[in-house]
Amino acid sequence: MTRRESAVDIEQAAAGWVIRLDADTCTESDRAEFARWLASDSRHRGALLQADATWLALDGPSAFVDAEPLVIRPIDETGGDHGLRRSTRRGLMIGFVGAMAASVAGLLLIDRGGDQYETTVGEVRRVPLADRSTMAINTASKIDVAYTSARRDVSIDRGEAWFTVAKNPQKPFVVSAGPIRVEAVGTAFSVRRRAAGAEVMVTEGVVRVWVEGSAAKAVELRAGAALFVSETAGMREQPGVATAIERKLAWRSGKMNLEGETLAEAVEELNRYSAVPIVVRDPQVAVKRLHGVFRLDDPNGFARTAAITLGASAWTQDGRIMIAQRR
Repeated sequence: MTRRESAVDIEQAAAGWVIRLDADTCTESDRAEFARWLASDSRHRGALLQADATWLALDGPSAFVDAEPLVIRPIDETGGDHGLRRSTRRGLMIGFVGAMAASVAGLLLIDRGGDQYETTVGEVRRVPLADRSTMAINTASKIDVAYTSARRDVSIDRGEAWFTVAKNPQKPFVVSAGPIRVEAVGTAFSVRRRAAGAEVMVTEGVVRVWVEGSAAKAVELRAGAALFVSETAGMREQPGVATAIERKLAWRSGKMNLEGETLAEAVEELNRYSAVPIVVRDPQVAVKRLHGVFRLDDPNGFARTAAITLGASAWTQDGRIMIAQRR
């Protein structure tokens, strides 16, 4: 009688397959063996997605999730290179094999409930997709995913997401934000839906952007570029160099990175992540500029630091955090 695989056996095998498939020495024979393993038990697919998500989390600006579950922290808190060499990632993955289930729960927030993903205020979630693409979903977002044999469709009903897209030229990856379309084959980019359009930022590769009904007028956007696409008034390229784009995407690591934004702009951004709003009571304080990196889950800490920096005062009142000029 053949022994049924335990959950631990499957998790260990899945982690091993992720390592083998990522290696330079992976052969066609390995891939054929993998296909047989994947088809042999319905539980293998879910375990593989979890293992692959952990592997991907060790390979980018993503994040360990600490004891406060909605805050994503970078692997390197010292400000150094957040990337890991393949050998380092492999060592870390091997270390996870013995307790994969606990590792995944501690590293990632994954919604496996279906094709619709929704984040609450202050929540940032990383989701592995079936084709080995991933998306990081920002606060208060709602996103639908529908893969067919011909196309990979993602629809942003509200909010923002950053995508790393697995290459598959035969199956385009298309993100919709209202009538706005963004298409990539293998690249990394973000789309934020706004009231009258969408903001697109590319961190790797090239995407095509157009408004529904005018695909012939699509424009190409390359790494380091940003574009605001109006639903009615066309496209406006933003002066976003790569470093500025990375600052804007600091939410993936649970942070807000300011380089001269006004207090009003910073508060508007931070309020997207907090149920306790910050209110700036004085216009003369609101226009003062700030520099620094702040945690998205600590509005009180931000308000105190901003007040000290700008010569203002901060206090709580009626469930809000107030900032005003010192009297």
